[in-house]
Amino acid sequence: MTSNQTKRAMNNKRKITKYTLLAFCFAIPFSSALYRISIFILCCILFLDIFNIINQRINTGNLGINISKYNTRILYLPVILLGWILLSKIWTAAPQSLYAYEAWRYEKLLMIPALAYLQTQYCRNNYKQLIIAFLCGVAMLMLPTYLDFFGVFNWFGFDGANFANESYIRVTDQGRNLVYFRNQIVHGFMASIFCAILFVFSIYDKKKVFLYLIGISFGIFSLLFLIKGRMALIGLIGSYITLLFLLNFSKKNKILASLGILFFSTILIISNNTIQLRLESIYKEAHNYFAHSDITTSGGIRLHYLAISWNLFVQHPLLGAGGGAFRDFLIKSNDPLVPQNHYHTHNEYMTMLSLYGMIGMGIFLWLLREIYVGLRQINSPEIRYSTLAAITIFLINALTDSSLNNQWEGWTFILFTSFVASNLVLKESACEHL
Repeated sequence: MTSNQTKRAMNNKRKITKYTLLAFCFAIPFSSALYRISIFILCCILFLDIFNIINQRINTGNLGINISKYNTRILYLPVILLGWILLSKIWTAAPQSLYAYEAWRYEKLLMIPALAYLQTQYCRNNYKQLIIAFLCGVAMLMLPTYLDFFGVFNWFGFDGANFANESYIRVTDQGRNLVYFRNQIVHGFMASIFCAILFVFSIYDKKKVFLYLIGISFGIFSLLFLIKGRMALIGLIGSYITLLFLLNFSKKNKILASLGILFFSTILIISNNTIQLRLESIYKEAHNYFAHSDITTSGGIRLHYLAISWNLFVQHPLLGAGGGAFRDFLIKSNDPLVPQNHYHTHNEYMTMLSLYGMIGMGIFLWLLREIYVGLRQINSPEIRYSTLAAITIFLINALTDSSLNNQWEGWTFILFTSFVASNLVLKESACEHL
């Protein structure tokens, strides 16, 4: 190939990769089909690059790899964590099918270094475009919810309940729950990240602040009145508090903003019966579990699973019980919740501890530490705090859901972690060329 043909081919490859990454970000919140197509294309590009690199090294006789060039631990720790999960096959008592299902849920960890590589090679410093694509995907997630709410479906004689997610419930004692592409937990998780990131954008992009505030209003309205999720609200408030303490505000402005959030939250709770019921349900479900062993509620189920996971951890503290052991225990003990078909604890931290022991939990916490250390090195405060907000909401949600095990929460974590990793790689590469 001539020099011009090579440049043209590289530019085409860069465009394909960039637009596929944008499609991938857009697809995570709502479209399983588009997400799978995007992942397939990205993996093909990645494997083609690996093949070309190996082929070039063979042709030049340079087969060595200088590991010292790559010091970004975020690239290695996901692979080490997945390796430990796969290694648990040696000691797990669960059958192969349960172990394989569990291991498959964590294979997405490999995409952290893969996405970081693709971003550094083909999509440098385009983090905001990728984040905006993700936010557009969340908007698509919320769109049918609003169409249902405003009665648009009814105008055409369309019953949304026939096409909504299986967890769809039109009216509950805690309010309306309009959910389509994802269940209410994932919907709330995505909507809370949507609001938190738009809050950051509104601070650093004054020209579009009105547009961002409109988006925040739609997101918060959805969280408060259209779905019944509880952790979504807690995650959003937690992210706002985190941002207020870390953003470059004066002490006076931080105090005023905190008081404003407290005042606004208090007014909402006092004036809105559905929010009161939502908050009261947390206490009632916990009380009924401890007083009457009630495992028919969402909170009761989670507390029951926490007790099981704690016992698994106590029996296997160092290595953990192994992949698939949680579901295997439910089946073998003839647990009354077996028909629920749950495969995990609904708490990522206890999932790690119970199935992969203190070693697995230690690797996971080390990865989280590296993410937060790496966040400080992102030069753009807009990207730094947007990523911080998304990761913080993920970690809060992980208290009541096995969020990394979960596909769509997990992929969101993978995406935003890849931003931190690719930024560190770019900085490391720039330092080498000084």
